[in-house]
Amino acid sequence: METEVEEIVSYLVANTPFDLEEFVAGLHRAMDYSTQITSDGADHGVDEIAHPDALGEEFIELLSETISLILNF
Repeated sequence: METEVEEIVSYLVANTPFDLEEFVAGLHRAMDYSTQITSDGADHGVDEIAHPDALGEEFIELLSETISLILNF
């Protein structure tokens, strides 16, 4: 029987990177962040921009390396 962490990691690995981006964005929306998934291409590894407020005065850039860390957990 898998632990909860193992179950989550298995779910994430079984999906596409785009599904993972949406999953992480959904977590941030659940934490009341305003999120924007960046377009594919020359975004220099930024997959999502999450703002703690709708005006976006402060922001967190989540890099694709985060996905690598999760998948290699």
